[in-house]
Amino acid sequence: MDISFPTRNEYRLRLCNVLWAWNVCQACIDEKACEGGECPRRRLCKLRSYFAEYRRFAAAYRLNARVATQPVLQSHHDLIHIIERLKIDPNAKRLQLASSILVDTSNGKNGSEDIENAVNLAVRVMTMINCPQQGLDSDILELGTNQIPWLSEFSLCEYIRSVLPTARDHFQGDGCKTNLQGRKHLIKARKLQKHLGLKIRPTNDLTNHLKYDRNHNVLEVFHYTAFLKEHLRLTKTKSALSLKESLEL
Repeated sequence: MDISFPTRNEYRLRLCNVLWAWNVCQACIDEKACEGGECPRRRLCKLRSYFAEYRRFAAAYRLNARVATQPVLQSHHDLIHIIERLKIDPNAKRLQLASSILVDTSNGKNGSEDIENAVNLAVRVMTMINCPQQGLDSDILELGTNQIPWLSEFSLCEYIRSVLPTARDHFQGDGCKTNLQGRKHLIKARKLQKHLGLKIRPTNDLTNHLKYDRNHNVLEVFHYTAFLKEHLRLTKTKSALSLKESLEL
């Protein structure tokens, strides 16, 4: 099994197509020189840091999957297939999704823990939200990442609502909320660093974006801007979308 990193552009382009509906030119499909123009393939280079995280996430799955007789993810295509399932029906309960994966791939040869890890990896690649294993001791969770697991009786929509704030005009830090409506233009990193001595720490977990550590005067900022820009490009021509509609795009 080699799920460590999609070294060929074919895999990366397919992932981008599933995540952001990339419509690449025919030359790219044929693995020839890109025709340019509006072809999104030219943006692959801007997603380097995202794919570096993909490599790290996938390597962690591969390490855990060694205990499984027949791991769920045998290739990058298997991972993309789970992401496609999540997007088709984000209101499906996790247990329902896991059961369908078990029927399709395992033939009874892999355990529920491996299926759980495969789904968690798909969620993280799709949303950049750390989705921890159910029942995992908080002491061994990755420091600074989301510690709320996606439970079997909830859908992906319900899970994302539980871990991401929805109020646009509130800043949360250590449980406090401050109304920033009309003052957002004042919130600039350089001003905060200069006047408050604030330290900016990059995070790869979207749930930690703008999380403030009052004790150490540290503000976490999600720094995979190319990942966010692709989502903005996908939705910029759409009217107000529900969470379900956004995930289905």
